[in-house]
Amino acid sequence: MIKLLLFNLFLIIIIVLLLLLLKKYCKTEKSKYVTLLIASILTILCHYSSIIYHYFLDKTHIQFLESNPNLILPIYPCNVVMWSCLVLGLIKDKKTKVGSFLIDYIFWFGLISSLVGMIVNIDFINNPTLLDYDVTKGIVAHAFLLLNVLLLPVLGYIKIDLIKNMTHILVS
Repeated sequence: MIKLLLFNLFLIIIIVLLLLLLKKYCKTEKSKYVTLLIASILTILCHYSSIIYHYFLDKTHIQFLESNPNLILPIYPCNVVMWSCLVLGLIKDKKTKVGSFLIDYIFWFGLISSLVGMIVNIDFINNPTLLDYDVTKGIVAHAFLLLNVLLLPVLGYIKIDLIKNMTHILVS
C-alpha cells in the first residue's frame, strides 16, 4: 500500500503543478474550452489504452474487452463521469442548463469517484504492483479524471458550495 500512496502522491503533485500552470495561462474562454476538451479526450484515451496495449503485446485485446465490460459500457461512476467530461467539453456555452448541471455533477461525483479509484484501486489491491500496465493505467486514468474535475473550479466554472450544488443536481 505504501507504493500506491507514494505513486498517488506523485500524481497529485503533477496535477497540482498542471493546475497552477493552467490557472496562470488559461484566461480566455477559448483557451478554457480547449483545455477542458483536451483533458477529457486524454482521460478517455488513457482509459482505452489497455486495448491498444493488449493488441500490440499479445493480440488478446478481444479477450481483454470481454473480461472488462467497463471499457465497453459505462458501468462504474467514474466511467459515467469520464464521458460526462467529454460532453461538457463539447458544449460551447457552459452556462446552459445542461452545462450547469454537468459541471455540478462532474465536480462532486467525479471528485469522489476519481479519489476512490486512485486510493482504493481494486486492481492494485488484487495485484499490488505498478509493473502491470493495466494496474498502473487504472490509477493514472483516475488521476486524469481528477485533473478534469479540478479544472472546473480552477478555470472558474464552479463555485464550491455543497448545498447549492447538490440541490442543483437533484432539482435539475
